[in-house]
Amino acid sequence: SRTWCTAALAAVFVSAAAIAYWLWTGWLPLHRARAAATAGRWSQVERLLGPLLERQPRHAEANLLMGRAQLAALRWERGFEHLRLVPASSAQFAEACYHQGAAWLHLDRGAQAEKKLLECLAADPRSLAARDQLAELYLWEDRRREARRRAWEMVERAPPEHRAQALERLFRADFAEIPADERMARLMRFAAQNAHDGDAVAALAPLYYSGPEGTRHDHAVSMLRECLERQPEHVGCRAALVDIALQEDAVEARRLLDDWPPEGKDERYYIALGTLAQQHDGDPATAERCFRRVLESEPENSRVRYRLAVCLRLLGRTDQADYQLRQRSQVEQAVRAERVRELIERSSEGLGTVSYRHELGELYESLGRFKEARYWYAEALRAAPEHRPSAEGLQRLATQPDVRPVDGP
Repeated sequence: SRTWCTAALAAVFVSAAAIAYWLWTGWLPLHRARAAATAGRWSQVERLLGPLLERQPRHAEANLLMGRAQLAALRWERGFEHLRLVPASSAQFAEACYHQGAAWLHLDRGAQAEKKLLECLAADPRSLAARDQLAELYLWEDRRREARRRAWEMVERAPPEHRAQALERLFRADFAEIPADERMARLMRFAAQNAHDGDAVAALAPLYYSGPEGTRHDHAVSMLRECLERQPEHVGCRAALVDIALQEDAVEARRLLDDWPPEGKDERYYIALGTLAQQHDGDPATAERCFRRVLESEPENSRVRYRLAVCLRLLGRTDQADYQLRQRSQVEQAVRAERVRELIERSSEGLGTVSYRHELGELYESLGRFKEARYWYAEALRAAPEHRPSAEGLQRLATQPDVRPVDGP
């Protein structure tokens, strides 16, 4: 009937109008805001999303983009407010956590940055950006083993075309040095903004302790003791206190080692235990076992290798001691400070070249880190498949373990 047709047409027009309204007020501004964000036009993002968020204040993607726009404009609190409105159930939650973590790191809030970046990884285990930021934080806090672990995760997850960049991050995690005065200044800001940031305290105290005797020395010890009282499971604070005690009070060092959390007994524990046995107990056999355990995972640790050589000489194994001293000399030559600086400075222009990648392969091979060497040789061959020295390097290491055995092949 005519009435039915009129009603149907009216319904169609109403639906079309609703769709047009939705496109104009919802989808289109969001689409344009995405493009503006990709181009870094953050003021445009604000103009586009303001009306949308007035109508839909809990819109996840709009809050994510608006939060990023506010952070880009250095309006930190407003940026965090928008990012916190992104619910954990949304597809944008991991990215929201990442941007909060990156902002906290920029603001020198180390503990808050780590918390948010780890939340990002929990929501999106594939995130390379979160790992990169964590590696950066850990480098400032002298947590190289953790930085190295995150960098390795980047290497293993990076697409082939980006693997060389991830390997370069690993190289920095291993060997890049931040000037002590810069590290101290930033760590002081970390600790000033969060007195309970145990990682910042554990990194800052040794810098105080290594300075002139007096108030800073006492302050370092006081900081670490307060941290350990609050967080007795904090391995970093305990390790830093043990290092001081080994120089001043062997009884205190032994007590701290006895109370070391069993699940946290890493290389730092075995270095300290071996040093105690060697320096204070006159027990080179126990020290040898400890130092060997460290070198099984850190063949480039020249200080521990020297201590092992001393133990071996005391035990009458001169040939083995001489081998360890030769290996120590090789390691120190490979990663001398000026060479590492030069490699890092060259990375931006050299990373894509076969010569740079091959040189990193040779460096890691000389350290006994064969897994990394194989990766670098493979990357050199990606740049130049006919490069014979890299092919020979891969062939040479094909049957080798990931790390050179402590006593050599």
